[in-house]
Amino acid sequence: MSYTYILVLFCSLRQKTVKCTSIINMEDILEPLCNKSDLKPYCREYYYVFAVDWANDEAVQQALNIRRGTIGKWEFYNTTMHYSEGKNDTFCYAYDIYSSFYYHKKLVSKNSRALIFRQVDNTAPSIIHLTFTSQWIAALGLPIDSPWEPFYVDNQVGGYEMTYVQNNFSLTFATVKGAGHSVAQYKPKEAMVLTDRWLAS
Repeated sequence: MSYTYILVLFCSLRQKTVKCTSIINMEDILEPLCNKSDLKPYCREYYYVFAVDWANDEAVQQALNIRRGTIGKWEFYNTTMHYSEGKNDTFCYAYDIYSSFYYHKKLVSKNSRALIFRQVDNTAPSIIHLTFTSQWIAALGLPIDSPWEPFYVDNQVGGYEMTYVQNNFSLTFATVKGAGHSVAQYKPKEAMVLTDRWLAS
């Protein structure tokens, strides 16, 4: 096979790949590709617009007991807010916490409760994040109070949860089936069921 033939074949495959993926939302391949200038109700960004309007509504702020004059205009992304390290090298925050394990380890000795939930879908990042979350929870060395069991939403399995308890500390770890990065946004019913169950316990 000649080099020229291989090059032509490669270019042809590349063009087909570009054509086939041109109408896929590369930020989330399970979501529809939306035109940012003409958002439709099925577009996730459509709700962001309403979130800004809702959060800036005076009646909403009053219901949330936000004192008048304490905030300016609420924005979905505040790109002017930086951590007080004097650095301006990131999109929003100039200081990253690479691990929160230390803080969770301190909470274990306190009279407190924690709810941690994670999305689970069939993508590699989801599996990796689930594995890492399970590992750091196991590293806390907490005894299991209730093993993995499903929770239900509309008579369907919404995900699974288990609880760890030690003295006055409890940690509930749950997975939400088919959720995206922000569980409450992608699966609001499941997130509400989990939160209600956790608050009621």
